[in-house]
Amino acid sequence: MMFPEGTSYCLKIFLFNEGECSMKEIKSFPFKMDAINDAGEFCGYASTFGSIDLGGDVVVKGAYKKTLMESKGRFPILDHHDPTRQIGWNVEAHEDERGLFVRGLLDLNVTAARERHSLMKMAQNIGGRTGLSIGFRVIKEEADNKRPEFRRLKEIQL
Repeated sequence: MMFPEGTSYCLKIFLFNEGECSMKEIKSFPFKMDAINDAGEFCGYASTFGSIDLGGDVVVKGAYKKTLMESKGRFPILDHHDPTRQIGWNVEAHEDERGLFVRGLLDLNVTAARERHSLMKMAQNIGGRTGLSIGFRVIKEEADNKRPEFRRLKEIQL
């Protein structure tokens, strides 16, 4: 997914299951890979703090703290957010001053993971921009004091 340098977007989807409806949001960020190796391991920032994205959201430092404690930073990597198309695992995640840093491992036994791996390696080799999307639910939010049209995301569940 291509978007202007330094911006992200948010997509809201509604999930219907046996008469119940829940909302899940997908946020896409420019993703600067720090590394990708031949085994399918990659790392970089999945989310950054403090900037307003194209969806009008600002992720606040500490927003991922609870979900990272509960999951120990391990959650499935899905191809296009499709829960029936897992292509690997996120094996580490932590917050620092900049944002949410992740380390993932693609399962290269899965065809779609090999395809993503190939594209990631190519992007790294040519200096191309890449993107990463995370699916989440907003647990706590508040309107920005100075700009009420923007949301400050205070707690996010991955």
